[in-house]
Amino acid sequence: MRRGRPFPSPRRLEAGDDAHVTQSFDAIVVGSGPGGATVARELSRQGWKVLILERGNKAPVTGSMAQTLRELWMPGRSLLVTDRFLAVLRAVTVGGSSIYFFGTAWEPAYELFDKRGVDIHAEVDEARRELSVAALPPELMGPKARRIMDSAIELGYDWQPIPKYFDQDHLQGAPMGSYGVPTYPAKWNARMFVEEALSQGAALLTGATARRVLVEDGVAAGVEFDHRGRTRRTLGSKIVVAAGGIGSPVLLRASGLQEAGSSFFCDPVVLVTGWLPGPDRGQELPMTAGCCCRMRATP
Repeated sequence: MRRGRPFPSPRRLEAGDDAHVTQSFDAIVVGSGPGGATVARELSRQGWKVLILERGNKAPVTGSMAQTLRELWMPGRSLLVTDRFLAVLRAVTVGGSSIYFFGTAWEPAYELFDKRGVDIHAEVDEARRELSVAALPPELMGPKARRIMDSAIELGYDWQPIPKYFDQDHLQGAPMGSYGVPTYPAKWNARMFVEEALSQGAALLTGATARRVLVEDGVAAGVEFDHRGRTRRTLGSKIVVAAGGIGSPVLLRASGLQEAGSSFFCDPVVLVTGWLPGPDRGQELPMTAGCCCRMRATP
């Protein structure tokens, strides 16, 4: 690996910038969501020459419903409907689904990892410190959330403020559209790590749809992708597939791993809506309080 060597000043690869994809990279990262952005940042910090391939674009966050529909609810692109008519969503944009997360930071189910001899406590503590995970103070909870919390506690539920990864100093005023914050950078999202990777010399190519991993002598050697109506190839010493739970299995199967995704699991969310009497005080930060009820799996 070529580590510690000087690289050109950081720059984004534009749609017509084809010369750079013919270079060889220390690492090619497919996907710029939380996983891909984190890997790209860490490798760039170590001096690796990194290329990030992202299918979406880097449109500014506006909080508009039009942007949400385009990036999150587009059938065949970001919206998948299973054979049981369950909608599975992923955001196709730089930063991936972290752009649309509500910033909720539940504690992991440590017991599931402990049973397999995997200790993640140190990593969770590191993430908690870096992402400023903390429950919102009462003054940042809206009246609707407080009313629901009071009712839930009265019914016997252990309803508590939920830890969030927000810079609470930026949480002021009315929430911004479907994103839940008035000043968007208040909530951590993977674009922040992408920007840091770029500042360390990584390259980002948007509008690039990865089709398969190139394999030579049983070793991943590059990525084939579509870009501006052309099929391109770029080579790398390490290939990191981080296209998410929907995109990664598709890419791996196209690359010869036919069983990829056979044990796919998604955590379904059931939305229950209601009406509260009284004056409407506008939108509130979503998912600011609740309870976590762990259920045992049926044998």
